[in-house]
Amino acid sequence: MKKSSLLGRTKHDNLPMFVRADNIYLYTEDGKKIIDGCSNSMNVNLGYGRDDLAEVIERQARLLPFMHNKKGNTKVQNQLSNKLTSMLLPKKFRCYFCSNGSDTIETAMRIAFTYNKSQNLYKNDNFISFKGSYHGSSLAALSITGCDKVTEKYQGYIKKYTNLNFPNCSKCINKNACSYSCIDKNMIKNSIAIIADGMITNSYGCRMLPKNYLNYLAKLCRKYNTILIMDEIATSIGRTGKNFSFEYFDFIPDIICISKGLGVGYANLGAVLVSENITNKLNDYNLLGHTYNGNPISCAVGLKALEIIKNERILENVKSMEIELKTGLSKLTKFDVVEKVRGKGLMFSVSFDQSKINGDFLNQLINECFTNGLLVLGANLKYTTHITIAPPLIITKNQINEICQIIYKSIENLLKERKYNND
Repeated sequence: MKKSSLLGRTKHDNLPMFVRADNIYLYTEDGKKIIDGCSNSMNVNLGYGRDDLAEVIERQARLLPFMHNKKGNTKVQNQLSNKLTSMLLPKKFRCYFCSNGSDTIETAMRIAFTYNKSQNLYKNDNFISFKGSYHGSSLAALSITGCDKVTEKYQGYIKKYTNLNFPNCSKCINKNACSYSCIDKNMIKNSIAIIADGMITNSYGCRMLPKNYLNYLAKLCRKYNTILIMDEIATSIGRTGKNFSFEYFDFIPDIICISKGLGVGYANLGAVLVSENITNKLNDYNLLGHTYNGNPISCAVGLKALEIIKNERILENVKSMEIELKTGLSKLTKFDVVEKVRGKGLMFSVSFDQSKINGDFLNQLINECFTNGLLVLGANLKYTTHITIAPPLIITKNQINEICQIIYKSIENLLKERKYNND
């Protein structure tokens, strides 16, 4: 094969060549069968090779493949908007379509900024997020990202907003009589918005914001007219067993960003759901956007994906398979390098004790898993080294067992090879 002129995502990219896929399996050019244990990028939630989604794409492409959302509207865009906002009733929301996750964060921040100016709130031009968070690769999304390893190469290019310490209530000296002293109320009062992940922060090893903490944060936002934005890009549309992961808490955010589970790997699609309490108070505005925002083909895919999730009882499958995945991954804690298994729904991380591994351990493990027939995500950061397992939501018990067995075998092989002490 002729050498490719493709510019890789990193300088060291040497990636396998995939040629086809079916169900939860990927196939390489040399015939290797790989289980997709991470839904590619936590987005191929309904699996590969679906005729129902392919037919929808073909039908919409023949009917009306494109309409710029400043030139006209489409029925399929309205239908998907109504379907998404109906999930939030009796609260009333409006929907603005985007083409990817980073785009939804940018749009949410523009809306929050516009609302702040429309209401003459005179807040500092500050946004708040959490350390360890990742919100996207565009300019504003990078500026709010709390993962230093991601942003450090762009210092001087991006504006850096405030990152709160991720709460660790189990180690707090006041955990038995919490007064939320770790929350700077004045900072929240004077900031435009807080951007929080859904209940799980994948970039932080699937850590979860404590329920009481997040409920209190939402209460402060209401008190100080500070907008609460939930980044549900990866956690919405079934990933945690519910339409939105914030449903596990006691509030509804002001703005919700969704993407990965909406386009399900078949189309570029994102959506920003905005409370009418905000949209009704926006003065003359222009949300801007991109060429493919609200693309009819993408919206048709999103509409069909929601139909499949309902008809195939996908949320029920996620809840039952969560038990299988948690049970299987928990067996990995027999290895002393494994620090913690945590997650919700079909989004789990296996975190490793950084004092017992070297810097190359994660890449070695990811490669070993691939050699044994499994694709996983991984992150090696200052505060966490982990792999993420987030398979398609259609997965079966036998497939989960195979995933867990491969990870177990891969860690075992790597520890033997590296001569780690694991008595």
